[in-house]
Amino acid sequence: MTITLSQQAFDELFQETVEPDQHPDPDDVLDVVYKYPRRLGQGYWRRIQLRPGLELIIGKLQMRDRMIILQPEQEHDWLEYHFHFSGEHHDQYRKVGGGEYSFVGSGLDPKQTSDCSDKNSFLEVNILMQPELLYSFAANQQGQLPQALQPWIRQSHQTYYCRCGTATPAMHTVAWQIFKCPYQGIAKRLYLEGKALELMGILIAQEIKIKDAHNHPHTLKPDVVERVYHARDILVKRLMQLFFITEINSELQLTSKIYLT
Repeated sequence: MTITLSQQAFDELFQETVEPDQHPDPDDVLDVVYKYPRRLGQGYWRRIQLRPGLELIIGKLQMRDRMIILQPEQEHDWLEYHFHFSGEHHDQYRKVGGGEYSFVGSGLDPKQTSDCSDKNSFLEVNILMQPELLYSFAANQQGQLPQALQPWIRQSHQTYYCRCGTATPAMHTVAWQIFKCPYQGIAKRLYLEGKALELMGILIAQEIKIKDAHNHPHTLKPDVVERVYHARDILVKRLMQLFFITEINSELQLTSKIYLT
């Protein structure tokens, strides 16, 4: 069965059924668990405000049915890193499944359809960061971000930057440490903020590496080039030999036919 909802209807249903009064950490009022609407599935979203401009969301839920959400065009003013342990969803710009991640920058979130599969349970970690916080960490003295990160920040009329990829082992390790955080209170907040920033740091290193590879394609060493050409010559020679043998066989068959006639 497939359930189709507008974004507004989903939000209203969520607000009607959610119970935003559960605090898994009694020493942290900014750590809140929201139950998932029972008509849609079971599980929870856990939202932790780590500092102004930095939030962590952990999702663990099981969908009852496949769900399609019709999203209107809107402004996306957060940077969002989305890591999946399990579960799959996709739209026109991204597809994320188990062991994968997506990153979305700020800008225009176009009108689109989000499709959430009901085949697997969802287990995910999301990091939300305001662009101002990124600038405070990464901008130079002139207030500019590194060139590889500049596409992350776009105007409200420009479609947001988006990239999906397979999570590296380091990403998986840090995301799992976030999910299994053993602390409470201030120790928990410091631990999770450090891990959230570490995960963003791994992502930034990945982006810079990809950007550098695009701008400076890897050139083969002379000896490798020589071996490639040598392999090509051998292949061409063998193909010519095969062609020559085929031609001889054809001529022999034709001669035999003429002789027998």
